[in-house]
Amino acid sequence: MLKPADRPAGNVVDGEGGDETGFPYGSGAAHTASVPFARALGAQWLGVDSTAAAPALPWPGARMRLPCSPSVCDQVGAIDLRAIVALLDHAGGSQLYAAHLADGATATLELRADIVGRPRPGCDVVLLTRALDRAGRSVLVQGEAAHDDEKLPLVRLTGRYVSGFGPGRATDRRGAAAGRYKDAALQAAGPVPSAASFDDLLGVAGLSLAGSAFELPFEPWRVGAVALPALHGGVVAAALLHAAQAAVPAALEGQAGFRPVSLTVQFLRAALAEPTKFEAICAKDGASAAYLTAVAHQQGGARVVATAQLLFA
Repeated sequence: MLKPADRPAGNVVDGEGGDETGFPYGSGAAHTASVPFARALGAQWLGVDSTAAAPALPWPGARMRLPCSPSVCDQVGAIDLRAIVALLDHAGGSQLYAAHLADGATATLELRADIVGRPRPGCDVVLLTRALDRAGRSVLVQGEAAHDDEKLPLVRLTGRYVSGFGPGRATDRRGAAAGRYKDAALQAAGPVPSAASFDDLLGVAGLSLAGSAFELPFEPWRVGAVALPALHGGVVAAALLHAAQAAVPAALEGQAGFRPVSLTVQFLRAALAEPTKFEAICAKDGASAAYLTAVAHQQGGARVVATAQLLFA
């Protein structure tokens, strides 16, 4: 059961040092603390790290930590892969600020996560990101998440982010909707909940599924862009993965070792402060793999928020 709990800026720490003047509010820690869903995850900012830069490129890398706490864990006490994917999305956007490549708001255009390993119960996860390429206003970011004591990653990120055209600049000011969104923005700036599991935090615990489809009610702690407000891209990605897991054929799901191995999300538009429906279908399944597609939409399907392609093997 979700319970109100403050997660103040003190829950987010500086570590590696470095130039953080490119961040909103003057530092990576302050920026992370300003994002409701990052606070809800308990994300810790570890700092800009010049040693993490990609070879032959001028931009420094950045590091974050996802502490192992009930709010981000699965039933066996390991950090949920969906929580790791969600924070990798946030870390990729933060990389633009760390590298001084952001001009105002940022938004995710496309996110790919390759799932390499399985988190261990009781262990934190450390995230590393680095910028690889800039094309116009978009930046290609590579990242990975791993346990402190392991060199091999749990999840690898490849993301394309845009600066200067983030969802926070797309404020809806139409009549009564403007008042509703204003209230949601004020709520998003308040306390975030503690939760019994990541299912609970994401909002899918006990949620009825019609096949692989479900509607996620809007909650202020799932916000990424407070100025709009809009759901965090990591929330959208995690919910798409959840829908796909529900759509996997039961015969394949029961196979030993069968799991999601890749997720690619295209973010088409901001997920506004409204209920969002997620659904998935199995496009093709065989003896050893299943290909799935998933979609997130609002307003009865009139606003398609994101689409995703997933591979389970």
